[in-house]
Amino acid sequence: MPTAGKYIQIGPAPANTPILSIGDARANIGSFTNAILAQPSLTHGKFVLAYVEETTVAGLLETWGKATGKQAVYVEVKSLQEFDGVWPGWGQEVGVMMEFWGVAGDKSWSGEEIVTPQELGVEVPEKGFVGVEEAYKTVSWE
Repeated sequence: MPTAGKYIQIGPAPANTPILSIGDARANIGSFTNAILAQPSLTHGKFVLAYVEETTVAGLLETWGKATGKQAVYVEVKSLQEFDGVWPGWGQEVGVMMEFWGVAGDKSWSGEEIVTPQELGVEVPEKGFVGVEEAYKTVSWE
């Protein structure tokens, strides 16, 4: 019997769980590094929330599908044991993180002493930041 021809991502967080993405880290991290080094009194002892895009768990997968031309479906599992069964060894660790993101939602990246890109005054490169979709297009997925 032929398959449905779709790729599946399995995770223990709801599909609408917010994700903050750096996009293409190789292209974007320098802007954050420059801003951090230029303002040590603002960043010393704090965490910098380095992101250029807001998306969701399912949104990242949708972007991957768009970038690769492949159909993809996100499937939420209901327990960490199920997730760990699929990814033994690291499923528990990643699963706990994703489960927390699902519960905390847009508060997932708060609570610590955080400096946002806006507070840091991160300069957008002349050509703009390189987003997730563009980054996905540079990867060989075969």
